[in-house]
Amino acid sequence: MAMTTEERERLLKRLLPALAVGVIYFTFVKGFVEKNTEKAEEEWRSLVQKGISASAIPAYDRQIATLDVQIAELRRKKGELDEKLARELGTLASGHDANRLIAELTAILGRHRLQALGEGRHDEIFKTGSRAVREIRERLAKRKLDGQFRFQAWRVEFLGRYGDVHAALREMADSAVPLIPLELTMKAPEDDNDPRMHWILTLWI
Repeated sequence: MAMTTEERERLLKRLLPALAVGVIYFTFVKGFVEKNTEKAEEEWRSLVQKGISASAIPAYDRQIATLDVQIAELRRKKGELDEKLARELGTLASGHDANRLIAELTAILGRHRLQALGEGRHDEIFKTGSRAVREIRERLAKRKLDGQFRFQAWRVEFLGRYGDVHAALREMADSAVPLIPLELTMKAPEDDNDPRMHWILTLWI
């Protein structure tokens, strides 16, 4: 039986932390495992390419066997991490109503007295944004998972006080509605008499 909207939202609220896990995995864990795997393979190739005397063969055999074990273990760990990531992000891959998400974003800004100045699509952030944002799509593509996701971003410019912006972001994090911030910038407003700052927020919707 198909899940209702409320059930799906409750499920997403429990699973959204997986996205943060994914970003950390892409940025840190995955690189560490790959780096060590490449290093072990390089050492193995270096040993094989060296001229080996008959007396040195047993020692080289032991070194190569040790490196084989290290490479196998690193590949096993990498495979486990890939499978975990695919399961967690795959659960978040169901489609969402973009118009509903944008309406919820507008409501949150209004509740926290944030004055919108302009908004619109900004999908190019997945190609031109921060390294972490770019790597999300690149890594998913390498594992043929990107087709399960809609890489659609929404950017909104607004005026607001720091405390109000913090409260709005907290509401987004606590909400069952999957509004996922990708980038947030702040600068002083043109009017020196206005105590509010000028913000630009981009979200994955």
